[in-house]
Amino acid sequence: MAQARARLQHPAAWWLWGLGLATAASRTTNPVVLLLVIGVCVLVVGERRDPATPNPLPAFLVIGAVVVAFRLVMT
Repeated sequence: MAQARARLQHPAAWWLWGLGLATAASRTTNPVVLLLVIGVCVLVVGERRDPATPNPLPAFLVIGAVVVAFRLVMT
């Protein structure tokens, strides 16, 4: 029998976690720290997302890449 999955976190907890990651990413220009933030985000979303729903991570990564590209073009 498959092991039961732990209870999913409250949506507000995910919002606070995401805001914390966004704050950490916006306060640094160190590429190592930024790659660690991205890695933690990918790892946690991959492990804790609800398997019954589609994976939103690729869409958010594309949005993030567009924002970074736009910011590079505008500077």
